[in-house]
Amino acid sequence: MKVSIIIPSYNRASYIIDTLQSVANQTSADWECIVVDDGSTDHTEEVVNEFMSRYPQMPFKWMKNARTKGAQGARNTGFLNSQGEYLIFLDSDDLLDKHCVENRLGIIKIHPLFDYYAFPVRLFTITPGDLEYAWNRMNKAGWSVLDRMLVHDAPWQTLGCFWSRKALEEIGMWDERVTSLQDWDAHIQLVMHPGLKGWICSDEKSFDAFYRVGSHDSISKKFSTKKGAETNVYLIEKAYKSLQNYGLLEKHLPAFRQFLWIMNTLISISDNEMGKVVAQKYHHIYEMVGVKSFAHRLYAATRFDMSKPKIIRGIVSIIPQLFPINNWKQREDTCSKIKINDL
Repeated sequence: MKVSIIIPSYNRASYIIDTLQSVANQTSADWECIVVDDGSTDHTEEVVNEFMSRYPQMPFKWMKNARTKGAQGARNTGFLNSQGEYLIFLDSDDLLDKHCVENRLGIIKIHPLFDYYAFPVRLFTITPGDLEYAWNRMNKAGWSVLDRMLVHDAPWQTLGCFWSRKALEEIGMWDERVTSLQDWDAHIQLVMHPGLKGWICSDEKSFDAFYRVGSHDSISKKFSTKKGAETNVYLIEKAYKSLQNYGLLEKHLPAFRQFLWIMNTLISISDNEMGKVVAQKYHHIYEMVGVKSFAHRLYAATRFDMSKPKIIRGIVSIIPQLFPINNWKQREDTCSKIKINDL
């Protein structure tokens, strides 16, 4: 079984050699690696080609993104040019343990009847092992994977997911309309799909991949733009429709309410008018009546309206405490905050 390791890259000349070296160091030879450049303006291309010239016998490929600009288009370009039965999407500043491919193929032999597999990921800054933190807990008592995805407490990171080709094809590949929360979108569609089964690693310390902290684009910057707000509106609509179409909304309504609250807050911070429209559209989800309904409509209209006096916005900010939402799944955010010794 061949594994395709797909690396989207944009201006990562200073990091990508370490990433490629971690691939070259694999103890299994059952892989190919495709680097997809997304229009870099630094010397990434020269660095990658020089690296590949040192390993001519290894199945490295370099190509340009032929689809929509961005990580999603680059990932899809790599996927459509890949041959592997299974896929790892590796960002160009993250690392694989040398046993990663061997380990994951070994799990498939033991548990062959799944469409995707999720593995724990360890955080690092410069070299693997320099931080004592994991990406997150893989399992939490009382929480389904879908509920955790909805409240933005993702159990696994992008490179922790081991995809079958079938799984990626079934969800329609990476959604190129999404400019932020791309991995979240792909993973929640994966989890919701009724025709796909996932295997979640129970050994939370068996790290075979490493996520670099501090080198990625600022998520807050993406969210604070109008484009980021528009993406979040699209993600709400997409998740809502999927939950309805798959008959999952009623069961996961408490978590979806929390999801709506999180996303609408992000939208309102960057575009308050857009946030008000979204709050109005989905107000029925919270099943509020009377004074509570009025109070929360006031909150949605005023809390992030920078034209209102600060004192008014401050008063309005306590409405969620005065009129708490009933029957919602309170978020337990442990993402990137779990010490390995606490697992």
